[in-house]
Amino acid sequence: APPLTKSLIRFSAPGDVAGVGFLQIQKADEDDDRFLFLPELGKSRRIAGNTRSSMFMGTDFSYADLDRRDLREGTATSQGLESVGKFPCYHMVVVPNRQDSPYAKVELWVRTDNFVPLKTLMYNRAGVLLKTLVAQELRRVEGRWFLAKSQMTNHADGRTTELVLDDIQAKVAVPDEEFTVRTLEKT
Repeated sequence: APPLTKSLIRFSAPGDVAGVGFLQIQKADEDDDRFLFLPELGKSRRIAGNTRSSMFMGTDFSYADLDRRDLREGTATSQGLESVGKFPCYHMVVVPNRQDSPYAKVELWVRTDNFVPLKTLMYNRAGVLLKTLVAQELRRVEGRWFLAKSQMTNHADGRTTELVLDDIQAKVAVPDEEFTVRTLEKT
């Protein structure tokens, strides 16, 4: 089956992650491919699926937050319509089906007009709120909506991570060779 999505991300800041690259190829019927490029090593390494709950590069995002597989494969139920700020949203609850999910329940509010999640709450099996992801800025590029700025809050330690996408390129037909380890390792 063809990949669901392909993404290659390069970090420019802060300084301790500048130059780091992350390649992810989401697959419908098998584990996603994930590769991390660390400039000091000069090569990439595969990130195993069993590390999904690990934090990504010391941030408050886990690999599971990046691959969104729990949302893709979970059981979703509608909680009706609710607004977040001035935007009408679908209020959804997703129960992940995967054994390796770090969450027992994910609650999200998705805009009705562009289907971008504005707020996501992630809970553990005891029903304790672990993390909150809030959309801070959306950007429309070539007719597609992107989460350009977001903030993840880890409630266990009160830490936050702000994720900003500066250069969003929404090309419709990007050659497959752009999503390879060879391309990831180019500096």
